[in-house]
Order: sequence, then C-alpha cells, then structure tokens
Amino acid sequence: MNERQRMVVSDLFSNGVDGDPRSVNRNKYVKRAKCSPSTALRDLQDLVGKSVLVQLPGEGRNTRYGLNLGGY
Repeated sequence: MNERQRMVVSDLFSNGVDGDPRSVNRNKYVKRAKCSPSTALRDLQDLVGKSVLVQLPGEGRNTRYGLNLGGY
C-alpha cells in the first residue's frame, strides 16, 4: 500500500473518514489524502483488488467502500 492508502485505511480502522464510520467514497478520499479524483479512484480500486476494502452497494457518485473485515 502507498502512504495515501495507509492513511485512509488507518482512519477507517480508528474512527471512519469525516465521521462516517467504516466507509469512504471517492470524494472523501480526495479530501483526506489530498489527491486528484483519478488518483483516488485508482487507489480505491487497488485496495479492493487487494481485498483490503469491499465495494458497498451503490453506483457512480454513490459508490462507497468499506473495510473488508471478513478477510475475503
């Protein structure tokens, strides 16, 4: 994981991102990691590919990602 990913995942474990427990969307990732929307999407997709995050129900701007606590 890169430094941006570690920071956001660590925040999710401790108290959620921007007060939203255990989930993040692309816009919140952009604000927290101080990166572009394209970079945020690539990072989030990479974390899903590594089974760190799972994509929660929703599409487009409503897409949210949560911690994969099941380890799948």
